[in-house]
Amino acid sequence: SAKVDNLLRVLEEFNVDGPYLLVAHGTGVVSTRLLAAEAVEVAGAVLVEPVPPGFFELMQSVLPQGGPVTFELDDPAPLGDFGNVPLVVIGDDQSATFLNDSFDDNTGADPGTGARLAQAWADGLAYYAGLSSASQLITISGSNHMVIWDRPDVVVETVLEVLGVDAS
Repeated sequence: SAKVDNLLRVLEEFNVDGPYLLVAHGTGVVSTRLLAAEAVEVAGAVLVEPVPPGFFELMQSVLPQGGPVTFELDDPAPLGDFGNVPLVVIGDDQSATFLNDSFDDNTGADPGTGARLAQAWADGLAYYAGLSSASQLITISGSNHMVIWDRPDVVVETVLEVLGVDAS
């Protein structure tokens, strides 16, 4: 991936040695996993609202106007896992997104579409949490997909926790 190659080049050029804490949101998780697969030393990972493999295709198939278009590749599941590297997966509150009472009406989707998407999202979060034997899955109450804007404090606290830094 060009993004991963560029990042590796920058880390080398500026002599930034690992181990690295990888933090990504949404489709950026693809680049994060590709970076981890490059045999760089990973100290931990925080995946914020990682888009589940195949999710965009599912949205395209169930929403009348199709789903959002992404310019990222789908998550390459065959990459393997993070082993026993500390991993925290941060998810949104499905009642603020797909399980919102007005989701199906607002999108023009068939009844139950929001519930179907919510289940696929939950399954995806569990998939990502399963990528490490030292993982934790947390849900941010009241937040939608943009957890990084809604609750940046939780993201920062989680990063510090994975680094072993006392934030108090």
